[in-house]
Amino acid sequence: MTTAKEHLNWCVERATEYANRGDMTNAWASFTSDVRKHEGTEHIGTHELLAMAMFSGLYDDPRKFRDFISGWSVG
Repeated sequence: MTTAKEHLNWCVERATEYANRGDMTNAWASFTSDVRKHEGTEHIGTHELLAMAMFSGLYDDPRKFRDFISGWSVG
């Protein structure tokens, strides 16, 4: 089993692959789905993430998206 930090890094990498291709719908879907798959990252509120992203202009901007999800950390 991976640590929460390793899992979160995997989530970010996978979502970033979509963002780099400009596929922001799947970037968000990937990140919000994947963080829920590990007990150490499932606390990240995916509904709140999506709402915050839509209201702050993060949803459609790959660069802002990568910066945003890369800033998450787990203990």
